[in-house]
Amino acid sequence: MTKWRKRVCFLLMLSMVTCMFVVPSFAGNSSVSFNLGNTKQRFNADSGSANNKTTSASAGSGWVINLSSLNFYNCNNLSDSLGMAFLPLVYRMGGEGMGYYNGGGSYYWTKYKGRFSYSYSSGYGSIGTYYLGARLDDILTGTGSAYGVWNSDTI
Repeated sequence: MTKWRKRVCFLLMLSMVTCMFVVPSFAGNSSVSFNLGNTKQRFNADSGSANNKTTSASAGSGWVINLSSLNFYNCNNLSDSLGMAFLPLVYRMGGEGMGYYNGGGSYYWTKYKGRFSYSYSSGYGSIGTYYLGARLDDILTGTGSAYGVWNSDTI
């Protein structure tokens, strides 16, 4: 093999290896931002939080949220509440027309910022685009805000 061919083969191999490390980074986190009042049991979707789930659901597959900020305002009964719930949603045609519908099965509650991983319920979590939804506990009378990032695949 000539020097020229060796160089071309080396550059092609280097390009392929580089692509292997770069492509997964495109399936990254999406930002989330919520400012909520009490909506009873209706989840509000963050329409800017679209995230593509690239792995099919299986036992133990899940989603992750990393809250950099979670605050409750004028909530005198916060200690008795569950806080704020989060749930992956899908945008599709449903019983009430086009809208955001449950895409994760069960929702998860927290009163604290941090990184949390959750599993999809059985029958949920297929490959596709998801949006994060949130709501306050029914007993809260104030407002709440949450900011951070999320990913529809556990990373």
